[in-house]
Amino acid sequence: MQAPWGKRRGLEAADGSPREYPLVCHLCDTAAAALVLWEDHTAPGVREWVANELDMTPHEAGRFIAYLAGLHDIGKTTPGFQCQDSTDKNSVDTIRHEIASYLAVPTLIEHPEKPASFISGIAHRIGEILGGHHGVFPPVDRRTRKPLHVPELGGPEWDTARRTIHTELRAHLNPTLPTCLPQPVAAALTGLVIVADWIVSDARWILESQWDAPIGIAARWEHTLNATRARVHQLGLAHPTPGPLDLARILGGPNRSPNPLQQSIIDDFHPTGPGLLTIATPTGSGKTETAWIAAHKLATATDRYGTLMCLPTQATTNSMWARTSATVDNTVTLAHSMAVFHSPYRHYSTHDPDALRWLNGRKRPMLSAHAVVTIDQLLAAGLTAKHNMVRQWALTGKVVIVDEVHACDIYMLTVLARVLEWLGRLGVPVVLLSATLPGHVSRQLTAAYLTGAGCSSPNPRPVAYPGWVWHPITGSPVEPRNRAQISRAHARTARVTVTHYTGPVEAAAANAIQPVAKNGGCAAVVCSTVDTAQRIYIRIRDTYPGMCVWLLHSRFPHAHRAEIEADIVSMFGPAGDRPDGVVVATSVIEQSLDVDFDVMISELAPVALLFQRLGRVWRHDNPRPAWATEPTLHILDRDGALPYGPAAIYRDSLRELRATRAALAGHGTLIRIPEDVSTLVQQVHNRDLDDLNDLQSQRERRDAGLANIVAIPNPHQLGHLETMTCPDVDDATVAARLGMDTIRLIPAHIGIDGRYYLDPKHEIPYPQGRPPHRFVEAALNASITCPAHWVRDWPTNPDWAGTHLADTVLFPNTCHDGLRLDPELGLVKGNQ
Repeated sequence: MQAPWGKRRGLEAADGSPREYPLVCHLCDTAAAALVLWEDHTAPGVREWVANELDMTPHEAGRFIAYLAGLHDIGKTTPGFQCQDSTDKNSVDTIRHEIASYLAVPTLIEHPEKPASFISGIAHRIGEILGGHHGVFPPVDRRTRKPLHVPELGGPEWDTARRTIHTELRAHLNPTLPTCLPQPVAAALTGLVIVADWIVSDARWILESQWDAPIGIAARWEHTLNATRARVHQLGLAHPTPGPLDLARILGGPNRSPNPLQQSIIDDFHPTGPGLLTIATPTGSGKTETAWIAAHKLATATDRYGTLMCLPTQATTNSMWARTSATVDNTVTLAHSMAVFHSPYRHYSTHDPDALRWLNGRKRPMLSAHAVVTIDQLLAAGLTAKHNMVRQWALTGKVVIVDEVHACDIYMLTVLARVLEWLGRLGVPVVLLSATLPGHVSRQLTAAYLTGAGCSSPNPRPVAYPGWVWHPITGSPVEPRNRAQISRAHARTARVTVTHYTGPVEAAAANAIQPVAKNGGCAAVVCSTVDTAQRIYIRIRDTYPGMCVWLLHSRFPHAHRAEIEADIVSMFGPAGDRPDGVVVATSVIEQSLDVDFDVMISELAPVALLFQRLGRVWRHDNPRPAWATEPTLHILDRDGALPYGPAAIYRDSLRELRATRAALAGHGTLIRIPEDVSTLVQQVHNRDLDDLNDLQSQRERRDAGLANIVAIPNPHQLGHLETMTCPDVDDATVAARLGMDTIRLIPAHIGIDGRYYLDPKHEIPYPQGRPPHRFVEAALNASITCPAHWVRDWPTNPDWAGTHLADTVLFPNTCHDGLRLDPELGLVKGNQ
């Protein structure tokens, strides 16, 4: 038998003839990469945690992990894989090579004389890890119980070949096998094995660095160890080195002092290990900076110095990435569906092109020491999606910060709770941030984390508003000593009025902004739907000709929306001159933009969202017009039945809408911040689902049940690893189930030659075949998002499969089937 080959794609000779890279070389490369990842990429606290779980020293654990990675592709030593080009290949039984590794490796470690105990033993657990190295764990079936009788593995000569490689690898690494290998640890280590395989599978690196190295494991080991170490560092995977707390950098300058909330973290927060910190304070109170100060303390306490910032929207994520990348010295990745096309990030990526080209690959951004992501990236670690174990491994070395927790719906909260169970089990410290956190959500998430950490009957302490509470995995909860000082620092009053209208809402909105039209100043009108925003914009524009009016919503072309957002922030942000005029927007303004208005008008919304909007009124210390005597939010509501727009967009929160009406009517117009914020939020939003049986509660229980179906098991109830992944759950399914069931429309202007063009001037033709990156970027910048159900059966382009345009549809002449693109209004549905 010839020596088995392991790689050949991309390794062809200059004349195009195929060349084969020996399997033993690839296994040696992967083992070395795993050891380097253990030493240079894995956080010191994670190395200690894994070693303790395996009942080993960190050195022994590293050799064992290298041994694991070195066996991952040994299943390629089968007749089906090695004889792919044979003339009689049709007569050879085939088996996927990762399944072959899963079945064969346990037989190399120990002989399965007792099948039942073999399945539950360490050898089988090792086989599960190797069988999952392509992102899906293998099933336990009849082959698992009798692996020596699987014909696809080949006869004795193939078994001898596998044993020869195994013996050579084991003799060189001399690993100690663990006496215990808990399932959650095995799942996380699978992620490390996958990353090691990814690193050394690049054909160009093999040709440049490894092609001429000696073939035997012992002979090539030192060369390969040095080569993979250089590559791990080149790809930006080295764990960050700890440094002192740099308050000046966090707070934005040497003359900035911590506010009482931030000072309380400095003075009263002294973690000695992992746990969950919940910070609940009003908007504009410096929660982000507070979280960074806390994260530094948590990193020091746990020896895990990476960070992961999670936010609800692309706009908030882009903004947070800009702040984070300016605050830390290490590479900071950005992860959401449009991240690689975000212009500042694309420019940033040119500073370290090798690392960011690799880290920006699918499912890789969270492997960076620091990452800022939309929350779906975190939640994917809790769903049975392919490669979730890579995401779990990426989380182990970080402090995880989840901002705007209140923005999660029931489905997302259920998945987030499962992720927190795992983070508790993995010893990952977590910080939750919110300005309007309902008590039942705080209890649910804290209990999930503590349960995962091993607490059998958690009793979470509620967070007193404004303030924070720390739940360590061992010990008692901790709160700030002087919460009254925090409360006084953020104390202010605001006016919240309710205007009842009977005619069209656009007339009520136009009437509400009369002071701005007559006497100057700036206002924002926040609408429940894009359609309403378009109508209100038209009414205000036509009612007050000459007054500046801006429109912002999610259905503008991507690049145009980014320009509008940038213009609004430049005008109404911290450094803006705040010109007279009115911004008409949807809810994107309440979470995404740091802006300041003299007054705000809003359609009815749940009270937690109203307080988010109120946080954009008198947000900064700016001069005000004479008529603006106090921060004011005017709410537009209809008498009787709920208004159509709010009832439609908040159809899953009708109980909260009605409760908001009642709470505001009973409270009066004067709002004391922060005291009344917590009172009203809890009055409207805090509930126990099991005590309610209306239609909304039934729907919420259904959504929670659906989330539990696709979520990974509780780490303490995990049996075989096959339950961790489901081949039918892919990234697109995850996005849809996380409430992101939108689609992008790509303009398709039809030219006189019958071809499609991206632009109305017919200057950018659609390419033939697979589109180049430049066209993909231009198409996404021109794309418009809308609900997917609006465009069922619209035309697609099959040549775009496998690109960022794969899930888009064509928008013929930007006017099709009741939709049209208006340069001033954005995407319009119907006769608007």
